[in-house]
Amino acid sequence: MTMNSTQAHYTTKTKFFTLFCAIFITLLLTVILTYQKSSLFFHVVIPTNYLILPFTLILIGIITEVYGHEYAKKIISFALLCNLFIILFVKLTVYLPAAPTWHQQIDYQKTLNLNLSQVIFLLATLIVAQFLNAWLITHLKKYPSLAGLPLRHFLSSWASVFFSLVILTVFSPTNTLTVINTLSLYLITSAGYVLIALPITYSLINTLKNYLHRPEVKTPKSSQKMLEPRYYAVLCLAFILTILISNIVTQKITQFHWLIFDIGTLLFPLAYVINCMVSEIYGYQHAKKMIWLSFLTNSLMILLFQLVLLMPEATSFKNQIPYAEVFSMVPRIFVASVLASFFGEFTNAWVLSKLKIILQGDYIKTRMFAATAVGFFIDSTIFSFVAFFLILPFIKVVDVAIWEYILKNCFVLLCLKPTALLISRLKRVEQIDYFDHNANYNPFFTK
Repeated sequence: MTMNSTQAHYTTKTKFFTLFCAIFITLLLTVILTYQKSSLFFHVVIPTNYLILPFTLILIGIITEVYGHEYAKKIISFALLCNLFIILFVKLTVYLPAAPTWHQQIDYQKTLNLNLSQVIFLLATLIVAQFLNAWLITHLKKYPSLAGLPLRHFLSSWASVFFSLVILTVFSPTNTLTVINTLSLYLITSAGYVLIALPITYSLINTLKNYLHRPEVKTPKSSQKMLEPRYYAVLCLAFILTILISNIVTQKITQFHWLIFDIGTLLFPLAYVINCMVSEIYGYQHAKKMIWLSFLTNSLMILLFQLVLLMPEATSFKNQIPYAEVFSMVPRIFVASVLASFFGEFTNAWVLSKLKIILQGDYIKTRMFAATAVGFFIDSTIFSFVAFFLILPFIKVVDVAIWEYILKNCFVLLCLKPTALLISRLKRVEQIDYFDHNANYNPFFTK
């Protein structure tokens, strides 16, 4: 069933939801991956990721206020599943054998060899705090005369921070005086964060409410029924997470006998498969927005990692140099990823879109393989040379690029049949099968 462009777009009531979800998951991912570092503030040791925690609560507060409690619960639950997968995947990459020419294995292990019990406890505490935050805002909204928007956001955020800090600090292996000092300083700091952010939060919430709940513009009868793509947000967030975690682990080069490749090759092809799904179902314009959103969240993650590195480390934290070695590679990986994704992902979506029109929507498996093969060639070539040139010998860089390309195409071949079935199913559920007639393929314009 072919639908026009009006029907393939979001209703205004859920616009920007995917953006807020992507930022929230990026923040939470950074909190989890930087849990080991401690910083020194006013002679008090504070885990560095505590300084990012209030922003996750503020963001969930905005989502709850604008989109409702149910939407907030969905994104918190989705973030839990995503972070559990990321924790297990990162843990797996630590134990994969490193190539002899890659000399950062010890630093990589010290930085990303996550203690599963500690990390899962941290994640569970943060998720409960997020649910508590959303619950408090929802119930305080029932009493607007007692707790207006600024007050309820301050109370809910601060109460959630207090809950998470008490749980995490009390159960940490430190003495009572350290616990009291850490709690006192951080609760004051977090209260300051929330208070400073309140005017911006208040303004943003009111602006979004006025924009999202404005009366719908009347349209011709043929396009009056505006459909909300139910699964676009899920596919978009899965795409973003795939790229985020790939950019973190892809710096490690592994080798099995004569086969040499970077770890990101195990996961990154999934991003191209998701790109094909979005382009096939929702059209090139939605794929374009998804790719740009991945660039935004990647930039945010890089910024947060660099801020964590710049914060003064506590004397008890002995892994600052390994942290710097691993996370200082991430900006270079980010540049390589952005360049490779810009040309590779957009080419992938463009080839699939054009072939769909030429072949009138038939031969989905052939179109997917052709599109990903072209995209992978561009991606693997650019990424390997930008990321590893002068780090690995030139011949090894060529080997990495060749084997990356072969392995990525093998991955897609294995995914063709289940992906085609899933696309067919989603088309029926969404009632969308978009053809990009007269589409604007310029990647810098979204309309």
